[in-house]
Amino acid sequence: MDKSLASTLKNPGKTFRGAPFWAWNAKLSPAELRRQIRIMKQMGLGGFFMHSRVGLNTEYLGRDWFACVKACADEAKKLGMDAWLYDEDRWPSGAAGGKVTKVFPEYRLRRLVMKDCTDGADIEAGGAPVTLAWFAVSGKTDKDEIASYRRLAGPDAPRAQGETLLRFYDRADAPNCWYNDGTYLDTLSAEAVDKFIEITHEAYLAKCGGDFGKTIPGIFTDEPNYGGLRPWTRSFADAFRARHGYDVQDHLPELFFKVGGEPFSKVRLDFTDTATQLFVDAFGKRIGDWCGRNGLEYTGHLLAEDNLASQTDVVGEAMRFYEHMQAPGIDLLTEHWSIYRTAKQCTSMAHQFGRRRRLSETYGCTGWDFPLEGHKALGDWQMALGVNLRCQHLAWYSMEAAAKRDYPASIFRQSPWHGVYGAAEDYFARIGEVLFAEGFEEVRDLLVLHPVESVWAVKITRDAAPTWEVDHPFLALSSALLGANLDFDYGSEDVMSRHARVKGGKLVVAKAAYKAVVVPEMLTIRASTLKLLADFAAAGGTVCTVGQPPARVDGVVSKAAAKAFKAFTPCSVADAAAAVAPVARRVSIAQDGVETEATLHLMSERKGALSLFICNTSMAMPAPADEMKAKFVRDRVLEYPGAVLRVWSRPRGDVYEVDPMTGAVHRVDFTREKGAYVIPCPLGRLETRLFVIAKEKPGRTQAPRLRHGAFTQRAPLPAATLKFKLSEPNVMVLDHARCAVDGVVSDEEKFILAIDKELRAALGARPRSGQMVQPWVAGERKPEKDLAFALTYAFTCETVPSEPVMLCLERPDLYTISLNGKMVKPQDKGFWMDPAIRRIPLPRLRKGENTLVLSGRYHEYLPGLEAIYLMGAFGVRNERVMGTPPATLDIGDWVAQGLENYAGNVTYAFTIGRRPDTKRRVFLRVPAWRGVALGVSVNGSAETLLPWPPYELDVTDLLRDARNAVKVTVYGHRRNACGPFYLKDEKWPTWTGPGEMDRHDVRERGLVPCGLLEPLELAW
Repeated sequence: MDKSLASTLKNPGKTFRGAPFWAWNAKLSPAELRRQIRIMKQMGLGGFFMHSRVGLNTEYLGRDWFACVKACADEAKKLGMDAWLYDEDRWPSGAAGGKVTKVFPEYRLRRLVMKDCTDGADIEAGGAPVTLAWFAVSGKTDKDEIASYRRLAGPDAPRAQGETLLRFYDRADAPNCWYNDGTYLDTLSAEAVDKFIEITHEAYLAKCGGDFGKTIPGIFTDEPNYGGLRPWTRSFADAFRARHGYDVQDHLPELFFKVGGEPFSKVRLDFTDTATQLFVDAFGKRIGDWCGRNGLEYTGHLLAEDNLASQTDVVGEAMRFYEHMQAPGIDLLTEHWSIYRTAKQCTSMAHQFGRRRRLSETYGCTGWDFPLEGHKALGDWQMALGVNLRCQHLAWYSMEAAAKRDYPASIFRQSPWHGVYGAAEDYFARIGEVLFAEGFEEVRDLLVLHPVESVWAVKITRDAAPTWEVDHPFLALSSALLGANLDFDYGSEDVMSRHARVKGGKLVVAKAAYKAVVVPEMLTIRASTLKLLADFAAAGGTVCTVGQPPARVDGVVSKAAAKAFKAFTPCSVADAAAAVAPVARRVSIAQDGVETEATLHLMSERKGALSLFICNTSMAMPAPADEMKAKFVRDRVLEYPGAVLRVWSRPRGDVYEVDPMTGAVHRVDFTREKGAYVIPCPLGRLETRLFVIAKEKPGRTQAPRLRHGAFTQRAPLPAATLKFKLSEPNVMVLDHARCAVDGVVSDEEKFILAIDKELRAALGARPRSGQMVQPWVAGERKPEKDLAFALTYAFTCETVPSEPVMLCLERPDLYTISLNGKMVKPQDKGFWMDPAIRRIPLPRLRKGENTLVLSGRYHEYLPGLEAIYLMGAFGVRNERVMGTPPATLDIGDWVAQGLENYAGNVTYAFTIGRRPDTKRRVFLRVPAWRGVALGVSVNGSAETLLPWPPYELDVTDLLRDARNAVKVTVYGHRRNACGPFYLKDEKWPTWTGPGEMDRHDVRERGLVPCGLLEPLELAW
């Protein structure tokens, strides 16, 4: 093992540390930006993406914007961090916040549109300049199938009785608020993309180009796409003819209908191929080449790249686009998407073209209470599939107004656990260094053809069902191979037509070489692919085919595939792994002779040494239709205590294991059997193992982390009247009020966001949402009218707090505040959670009912009404009853013990007797708890963080033969203070975003359990 690598593991650099989406969502201040960067550094992050987000109130790409960008680059340089650019105001990339399409309407997104003109309507409107073609069709057009069609010279051409007259034309999108009264870009037009580059990329080059390739390593593109199944651009027909040799305008009905009952259409196949290539050439290649010339890495991800159907809808084929990205990426939303295929599409192209960094926008929509074990679990499986740069979604610049509902949690200073997040960053940075250190080469011998082109020919609407005959077997095949611990790459037929060849008995795609190929079920295959496979088989390569040969070649009915397939090895999904294993297997992870289905792995080679990362996902491989329905991370429980690892390799030296938590390295015992290293490899829940096989010794090694066997004795710790300490005062959420408008009082209490909508409706203003025109565009507009309002909040005080209670709210300057009829003079005492939420001392409360009134004048350009909070030394029950603060806590949910809305960390104090009289190692175990992470201290020792399983600590050397003091900290979250609260039958939604935060399905507030839920125990 390289000694320099072993040294790096002690304090790994920034390359594989996370770089979050830093949501610039308010009025920006260079000083505040610098302060926040320093916090990111303390969190162990390697950089950040400067991402314009909903709420931005500094002109995008304006003078102040660039002053902020340069300040961030300067601060990043001082701290040794990366300051990544982001190429858009919000998303998707291309419109430059409306600066392209609002000023240059000729560059607006265009779509192909069909109109039924049988009754004469719209014929005049369909003037020659915009009409592409007229058709007469037979059969009902209210479904997705017709009997036949024929092109007409014009709308007045003769038609048979019963024929429908259809007009086809292209239409530019209308302006909308999301694009700041512009539209999305015509991403098929090179001219339009050049204007986007001029306004965005060239501006960054002029202002910050000196840092390109240094402190500013690259630029993120977010969800570029071509708009839908039937995109258009003025050059589309010419491009189609040049690529496919006929006029697509003679066949436009086939883009909207099945014809004569035939689900497959070569026209649809060729249309999507043309759209994909125009999109890739105009947007992906053009910007990728610009980045390459100017020292930037082009990174980011496409819209809807997840499965065959979704990418067909809006990008055609994702893999073609990745060819032009220096750091291709994916989007992983929620904890429920097991989109292994999405990752494989990206990392296959990265492998084939030698791209070291592969990005994932990850953790989005997971909610405030997503634990660190979730951060690890999602990051682990992505790392095992080759994704090595985590772009955390999101880190908010501000929580003001709607920003706090922008897909929480904020993986940043607003979360009470942010101070211990460095453990996750150190962990992933170490894995990245071992697997992807400079000069690495991934080891994969198996290629699986990617069948997306077959889907193009059968997709007519957004309904994915017609694609399932291809997509479901493809997912099943991918899962079967991964579940058999056979790693592979995907092969794009288009990319292979340009970059593949047979050399030395291997199939070479650009920089990657393969010993075996699996052909999934396909409806059509390219002639170039057939020839390549035939040449590969003739050279001794293994080609296995699943299912029947494709009935078409290049979209045309042909027996050529059936003939060629006779030289290949037929197999089923179930036996595909066995068919290719003799030539493609490098790794086996088996328990009792059966491959461990829940494991993923990645092997890389550098300087003759092998590195191997193994991840136990603790769940079954995704099945068809379940790819986005994975269990909550907390419910993933598969373990393999008897797993044995085999690595087929020539002798390369000893086996070492790296502990990614600490960087410690230790030698591992192994045997050699039939050309393989054989290594005991037990895998606990969500556990990973990181091995290096090398001749060079790493220098000093350490003893391995002790793995206990089955515990024979357990001694529970006290479960009641535990002393505890809060990291911040308790809070009470007030988010329902009675509202008086212009003196008219309502007796009904309503949700504060509902009141906000009603006030805006009364003003004739649009509801607040992420869809609104950005504040930087709206500017300092003066309202045409406003409304006088008064919000009355009622709560009960059973015990008057002995210490001052703070009112926490946004923009206190906008309100007149009174408590129980007495005016409150705002005195700013700092903030809670975020600088946007100010703390104002309240006068002494009274026993019984208390009434808090906030009054002011409302107009549409205000930030809006938000929940308020009371903070202090009190307990909370039944939402709005304030009582005596708990003096002790019992084991169990702290929500039920007076901490309903508590949003910080809790440290429990235990006193236990003498250490157990045993010669075995003694562990402190935490069987059941809820929160984000755990910290343990024994007899004043430094806290040991337990961020993920196993939630146990070897305390043998910390315990005394006397009384022992144990402190356990549960790192909490903001879920019970910030929501979402009012979802029917969804305490834990599978997707958390603005919509969930805004919902009010039920009146009772839904809270999640927190704390130590079962007694702790000493076990040995």
